[in-house]
Amino acid sequence: MCDKLKHINIPKSSQLKEIGFSAFNSSAIESFFIPSGVKKIESYTFARCENLKTIEIPINSELKSIGEHSFHGSSIENIMIPSEVSLIKNASFIGCKYLKNIEISSNSKLRLIGYASFAFSFIEKLVIQSEIIHIGKRSFSDCNNLKSVIFSSQTKLIDIRKYAFINSSIETLNLQSKTISIQRNAFSDCNNLKNVIISRKTN
Repeated sequence: MCDKLKHINIPKSSQLKEIGFSAFNSSAIESFFIPSGVKKIESYTFARCENLKTIEIPINSELKSIGEHSFHGSSIENIMIPSEVSLIKNASFIGCKYLKNIEISSNSKLRLIGYASFAFSFIEKLVIQSEIIHIGKRSFSDCNNLKSVIFSSQTKLIDIRKYAFINSSIETLNLQSKTISIQRNAFSDCNNLKNVIISRKTN
């Protein structure tokens, strides 16, 4: 355990392609730059990095996969999901109690948000972009600060799985008519949810 490791200098020209399983788990790093050529972040890579507040990802990132529990329990405050990422795996950001902002670009290829990916985080607003087709079980459960969820008018969303938003603070939900399935307890215990709007199908 590198519990005294605080700083890592990686040049922007780095040829790094992958950050392996548990590579920096429980270290004391405070920030990390992910070079544009990195295509994969493995499971538990930055898990329990309690001092890690900043992850810098360039706009031209080639990142495609964010592994299970990769940032579990870290102190990151913001995360930008690069446009090439198609899958956020299970519990990737679970327990990130300082995470308030998730940026998903409008041209994102993200299709699946996995089980408990952002559960127990402090995100306040969520925009579901058009390519996302599945929101996994407990993806945003117990996000007590999450008040706003906006679905793209061009959404291809097929289903919202069980307990996806249970015990969040959503106030208004605006769904598109293309959504086929809202599974049981998807919005249970959302005590602030007063308005649910299902938009008409448009051609």
